[in-house]
Amino acid sequence: MEECPVCKAKKGVRKETSFVTGEVSSIKSSSKDYGKLQQEKSGQNIPPVIQEESKGYKLNRLKERDIESHGSLLTPLNELRGNVVFNIARVGLMIQLLLAGLMIIFSFMQIDVLDKMDSGYYQSESTMMEAANANDSRAAVMAIIWIIVYVTTGILVLMWIFKAHKNALRYGIKKKFSAGWAVGSFFVPIISLLRPYQAMKELHLCSEYPISWQNEKTGVIFPIWWTLWLVTNFIDQFLLKWYMNVSDPSINQLIEHTYLDIAFDVLSVITTFIFLKIIGTIHQNQKFQYLA
Repeated sequence: MEECPVCKAKKGVRKETSFVTGEVSSIKSSSKDYGKLQQEKSGQNIPPVIQEESKGYKLNRLKERDIESHGSLLTPLNELRGNVVFNIARVGLMIQLLLAGLMIIFSFMQIDVLDKMDSGYYQSESTMMEAANANDSRAAVMAIIWIIVYVTTGILVLMWIFKAHKNALRYGIKKKFSAGWAVGSFFVPIISLLRPYQAMKELHLCSEYPISWQNEKTGVIFPIWWTLWLVTNFIDQFLLKWYMNVSDPSINQLIEHTYLDIAFDVLSVITTFIFLKIIGTIHQNQKFQYLA
């Protein structure tokens, strides 16, 4: 039976109404989704844990994308060389910090003994000599311990520098300085004033920015560290030459140079602390960037 015109008209109205209602619902849904998207972009209403996971995911994706885009150049490593050496060297540097602190205390004790000698505090020569001998014995023991720790730690640090440069080369980074030259430059006169600093900066940049390291810059911590390193070495050489060349120094001269010893130890503490921060950053960056 043919449907009447009125019924057809009513059905048409219902269809149009349904269509319009569907469009409105779709627009509302899209608006909600857009609002959620904007919140996600701005970081609003997202739990901190999810935000942290999202950041880690983004960092990993950036790392994977860099490796994929430079696949022919970079080769992720299964392990880093120098982990054990790094940990032992770090302990040695911490021991150096402790020893430097003790040497500062002992230097002030030496100044106290010298002041008492100069002012006639000691009632007898035997008492004065006993205090002087105790001070000299204490200084001699500390000097021996310092030399042993300093040399051992220095060797370990150089071994780690060599291995860290090797890690960068194994990863596929085209560096300017070889691992051997990065270490050997410490022992070449004149060149040792700048080249080790340049090699360490390069190592830091290659570890933090494997792809774009040539276009990146280090922070102010590097020039501060190297300036302090040069100053402490200059003071050390000056004191060594003075103690070797002056056979019978006066009490005032000894007091003046003991204060210089204190300045050296304070600068050594600051320099070592900054260096620990630098090598720790490089080591962590290599673990994150280089490992597969």
